[in-house]
Parts: sequence; structure tokens; C-alpha cells
Amino acid sequence: MTPEIDRRTLIGGIAAATGAGLAPAAAQSPAKGAAMPLDIRPLPFDAKSISGLSEKIILSHQENNYSGAVRRYNAITDQLAASDFASAPNFALNG
Repeated sequence: MTPEIDRRTLIGGIAAATGAGLAPAAAQSPAKGAAMPLDIRPLPFDAKSISGLSEKIILSHQENNYSGAVRRYNAITDQLAASDFASAPNFALNG
């Protein structure tokens, strides 16, 4: 039987997992100019065990919000790594 988790514990766990979820995928230093992609981490708890929030909402947020943000971060990092800052237009770098 899994223990019930209240919202305060859930939010604290999400905050800790989000910080951990944005850790670089590899612990090694990348080559100069190479981007280090981030891993999409699984939930550190069972989504069914949260009282007051449905499993569907938690899993949807994990897939759509968190995973989407990590994928977008990786795409932006790749674009910046491939950019020539000296000749790139300002709007491209600011975007």
C-alpha cells in the first residue's frame, strides 16, 4: 500500500525533482561549443498516491509541461551552440 501524499509534500517534491530534472545528462565536461542535453526524468513518486490531484492531471503535466520545457531547452541550446554570435542578428539571439 502506498502512503497518501498531501499537496504541500507534492509541491516540495516537484520543486526538488525539477531542480534535479534539469541536471546535465552527462557528468563529463562537453567539448568546447558542444551542448549538454538534459534528461527528462520520471516522476519521483507514484502519481496515484497524491490526494487531491488526479493521476491524469499529474501525468499530463509531466508529459506536456515539464517534458516539453526540457525538450525546448535542449532545442534552444542546440541552436545557440550552432550560432555565430558575431554575425547573428540580435533578434535571433534574443528570441
